[in-house]
Amino acid sequence: MLNHFCKSFITCWNHFVEDSENPKLSKEAKIYWSINPKTKGGNKISHEVEFVVDANFGVPGAIIVTNQYKKEFYLESIVAIEGLVHFACNSWVQPHGFHAHKRIFFSNKVYLPNDTPVGLKSLREKELKQLRGNSDDSRTTSDRIYDYDVYNDLGNPDKGDEFVRPILGNQSQPYPRRCRSKRPPTNSDVNVESPVSKYMPKYVPRDEAFGDLKAKAITEGKWKAMLRSLVHTLKQKVAINGEAIKSFSDITELYKESLPPFEEGGDECWEKGGLPKLLNKMIKECGQDVFKFDSPKLIS
Repeated sequence: MLNHFCKSFITCWNHFVEDSENPKLSKEAKIYWSINPKTKGGNKISHEVEFVVDANFGVPGAIIVTNQYKKEFYLESIVAIEGLVHFACNSWVQPHGFHAHKRIFFSNKVYLPNDTPVGLKSLREKELKQLRGNSDDSRTTSDRIYDYDVYNDLGNPDKGDEFVRPILGNQSQPYPRRCRSKRPPTNSDVNVESPVSKYMPKYVPRDEAFGDLKAKAITEGKWKAMLRSLVHTLKQKVAINGEAIKSFSDITELYKESLPPFEEGGDECWEKGGLPKLLNKMIKECGQDVFKFDSPKLIS
């Protein structure tokens, strides 16, 4: 059974790998997401697939997955032999055309290094090599490389000496370290990496990137932080009839009521500041909840 977050017409090729010293491969099994999908609520879909194996095939220890579609999909888990073998995947599987290597997922059976079957050990070494990546290659948003580097991007010497910052993570200051991003060096110092910018964002391995809900929550938090600097202007523009809070019901309304879209025009000072456009952008990206007070945490 395959759980994922994609409803596209995807073909997926799978091989079971036997958990033994000399592992066998099952015959290739194909999945067509468009055929008999089972909805599990939300965006989750499950599929059933049959693997053809020899009569003496042992317990599956790994599964090899190839995505033959042009888009990535999220593979949550694979359950085999009526739940006896479980593969916790929780990873994005990239199209084979963009990432030639096949994805390998291992069962939840735990081994000590000396007890790991030879066949699985070679697959684990291959997986580890893929995760470490090549330090010379550039990074893309679809990569899942966990190579580490020093913090040599804290400053920007191209702007002047006052923007020079020390390098953290080297021998003199061994901690902390960061994920290697392979941005080009600065013009004035080849040992310093170009700082993060709109055109050169910070590299984050694909499986570590925020989902849509969390990304929206972070964006909303940024907008709320920005509103604090506008509080004096907002007090003048959104005060209701200039009246102060008179009762507890007025306080309750602060957590229920939101603000309507701001209309442009009518106040030259207000208009020149660009606040109507800014506030409407907040509403568009985060919804009207961005103007609501956060509900207080309960104190037990």
